[in-house]
Amino acid sequence: MRRTFWLLDLNHAIYEAQSSIWLWGITHEGKRVLVIDSNYRAYFYLLPKKEQDPEELRKKLEAEKPHATIENATIEKKKLLADERVVLKVFCKDPDFLEKAARETLKKTGAEAIYEEKLRLAIKYQYDHGINPCQWYEADTTSSTIDPKKFNVQETLTATDHPRAITKEEPPSLVHFSFSTLSVSKIGAPSAIRDPIQIISWRTNKNANEVLLTHDNSDQATIEKFGEDVIKINPDFVLSFEGNSIQWPYLVKRANKTKTPLRVGRDEGPPHQSLYGHYSLIGRANVDLLNFAEDLYEVKNKTIEDLAKYLGIKL
Repeated sequence: MRRTFWLLDLNHAIYEAQSSIWLWGITHEGKRVLVIDSNYRAYFYLLPKKEQDPEELRKKLEAEKPHATIENATIEKKKLLADERVVLKVFCKDPDFLEKAARETLKKTGAEAIYEEKLRLAIKYQYDHGINPCQWYEADTTSSTIDPKKFNVQETLTATDHPRAITKEEPPSLVHFSFSTLSVSKIGAPSAIRDPIQIISWRTNKNANEVLLTHDNSDQATIEKFGEDVIKINPDFVLSFEGNSIQWPYLVKRANKTKTPLRVGRDEGPPHQSLYGHYSLIGRANVDLLNFAEDLYEVKNKTIEDLAKYLGIKL
């Protein structure tokens, strides 16, 4: 059956020993869905030296398999600094071993270089198929055996082909969840190792809100309740100001310190930090408004008050 959905987030996952791309979306009917695309394999590029024969190198690589995760390779032409070169596209079974397999292949084949071995699989998937969040897509699907309740969605689907963009439309009705934390210290700036979170306040665009207070100098119950509220509200967008630089790092460190699960993703897992500092929540869009303020030259003082004033929003 063909399904249309507005893409909210995507990530790579290994579930029940199968590598796949998980696409989290919202249908025209307002259903939250998880579409699983298992038709995408991890790969890296191997650049032969000019004196090496690409076909002979491919046969040798497939026969000897410098790493056990390597499956096969194809020959392609790619641009390298405006110079067209012949490369081997080497496919691997397990993305977790992609970088190691690429290094060992380079060493054992004596090729010139390797490329794209460090790129995250979800990023490569977006690039290869021209897929970006916050757009409508359609895909041919079948029902998945994965329990939707386990991932806080209403339906799980298996894609039989890659999603295709469809005509621009208005986005669906979205649930927004904004939050802020407050920590205090008797000596200097608050430290996540030493100072508990005193307050976590949150609000949604559906007029729900709550202020969570810490008691008895332990924020374990506060963090636990915050996670419960996120799962209950099940937001599509999680908004904050200085979230990637202050709020999320502090929350993660306090959760680790108190051994409290920080359940904020649709998989009921913790936030994950990328190499560039951004925190991702599986199945949700995490938005730090400070990142937008940094791109607004007219806003000289990067505070939430000045940003709101510039945007004409009453706090």
